[in-house]
Amino acid sequence: MKRRTIITTSATVGLAFLAGCSSAERTDSPTETATTWADGETTSQTDGDASDGPSVVVEPSTTALEYGADYSVAVTMEAGSEPIETRTEIWWDTEADPGWTSAPGTNAQWSISAGGSETKTFDIVPPSTGDVVFAVTDLDQFMDILDEWELTVEPPLAALDESISFYDGLTVTMGASLEDEIQASTESYGGQEAYDERAIRPGIDDARWLVLTIVVENESGNDDIRVPDHRDIDVLAAGNQLESQDLMFTTEPPLFEFVGDPPDPDREEYWVELQEEPGYYREYGSTSLAPNSFVEGWIPYVVSDSVALEDVAVLLEHGVRARWE
Repeated sequence: MKRRTIITTSATVGLAFLAGCSSAERTDSPTETATTWADGETTSQTDGDASDGPSVVVEPSTTALEYGADYSVAVTMEAGSEPIETRTEIWWDTEADPGWTSAPGTNAQWSISAGGSETKTFDIVPPSTGDVVFAVTDLDQFMDILDEWELTVEPPLAALDESISFYDGLTVTMGASLEDEIQASTESYGGQEAYDERAIRPGIDDARWLVLTIVVENESGNDDIRVPDHRDIDVLAAGNQLESQDLMFTTEPPLFEFVGDPPDPDREEYWVELQEEPGYYREYGSTSLAPNSFVEGWIPYVVSDSVALEDVAVLLEHGVRARWE
C-alpha cells in the first residue's frame, strides 16, 4: 500500500492582523490548501488555527528489540473545537520490501467529541529484522500520514542450550556437544540385516562427533505452525559450514567405524541411516505441530578434534535467521 503522489500549494485568505494591534489581539487567517493528485484531480481544504484542530501522539513501547519480543504502539487522538469522525491504520516500510504495507489488526475507527481524546493500543508483530519505518495514517483524509517513527529489530540470538521464541508460537532450543563416539543402530550394507545399537566413531583420524540436539515446541494454541526440518539448519565450526551425517557407510572413504568388534565377523560393509534413528531428519513439509506439543532429535557432524564448543554456531531459518553460539 502506497500513498498517492501529491503536489501541494497554499494561499492565504483574509488579513492576518491590523497595524497597532497587540499580539494578544492578533488572529491568524485561515489557510486554503490545494492538493493536486497525480491523476489530475484537485481538492482543497481550509484550515483554522493549527492548535484548534485534532492532534495525534504516538507512543511505541520501545525503539529497539530482538525479534520475538512483544511490541505495541499507543496512539492518542485529541479533538480540537470540532468533533472527530475518522479511520486510521498503521503502515510499515522495510528495506527488504520497500513501500507502505498495512500492519494487520491496526485499522481503527475514531469518534471523539469536541475537546475530547481517546487512546488505542495496538499489538504489532514486526515484519522483519533490521530498521522498520512505521506510520499512522488517516484513511478518510486522502491517506494522510499523521506521524512516523522507527523501530530497530535485531535478529534473534541465544547461547547454545537456550531457547529462541518466534512470533508464530514456535520455541526452538539448540544444544551441542563434542563426543568421541555415538550410539547408533547399524545395518549390513544393502540393509539385509539389522543390528542393535553399537558405538561408532568417525572414520577419519583426529576427528570426533559434534552432536547437535534440537527441541521444537509449539507453546501456543496455533495449530498451523510449520516445523523446520534439517534443511533449515546450518552449523558452523570455526566459520566453516559443516555437512550433516544422515547416511554413513563403512565403504571407502569410511565415514564411521565401530568401537570394538563389528556386529558380524563375516561382513565388512555396514551403514547407519540416521533418518531411522531419533535423528532430526523428519520431512515435515507442510505438516503442522499440534498446540502444546514438541518434537526433538539430534544430528551428528564430523569435526576436527581441535574444534571447541566456543567455535560452534547454529543458524536456523524460520521467517528470519536465528543464531545460537
